[in-house]
Amino acid sequence: MRPGAKQFFERRGAPTPPPPYDAEVDYLESTGTQWIDTGVNPQNAPTIVADMQILNSRDQDYFGNTNSGVGSESFLIVDFLKYLLFFYRYASATAVRVDYQSQGNREIWSIGKEVSVDGVLKYTSPNTYVHDANQTNIFIFKSGRGNASTFRLFSFKLYDGSFLVRDMIPVRFTNELGQSEGAMYDRVSGALFRNAGTGAFLYGNDKS
Repeated sequence: MRPGAKQFFERRGAPTPPPPYDAEVDYLESTGTQWIDTGVNPQNAPTIVADMQILNSRDQDYFGNTNSGVGSESFLIVDFLKYLLFFYRYASATAVRVDYQSQGNREIWSIGKEVSVDGVLKYTSPNTYVHDANQTNIFIFKSGRGNASTFRLFSFKLYDGSFLVRDMIPVRFTNELGQSEGAMYDRVSGALFRNAGTGAFLYGNDKS
């Protein structure tokens, strides 16, 4: 046997399965009735990191869980109004206004105990998050209390304490009807997170 021939005949591992989508796209956009359930009810202090663009000045919930029937220490509700993070609830029933006006630019918001925009700290909450097993999961494009939103999302990360539990990117896939549809693909779980609402997401161009 020639040197190196053994390597040629050695059994290789199973091929990597294809991803459950057709292409990555620039962004995902809700018209106000589409939303996504991340499947995560954080056990520890949660943080959302969203690369996003605000499209209007209306009072809308962008991300979060509920403030109904659960302990207020488990709240994480992100409500924008007039391009401000206006009604931000972190581990408290009291809403806090973060005095930074976006003007509709594409920005990276990090929202948890600390709030920062493009890496610049804007606010630190004095509250401590306490997990409530009855709390809803964290939703995207609305909160667990409703009040759906319209904005563009370029990527979404969710941390449970220091652990990255969702690392989501916008994609398009072909649904059961043979139609192209927008969704979020999670790099942590390898799962495709589809629209949990009605209608269909808008989405951007394919990424090259």
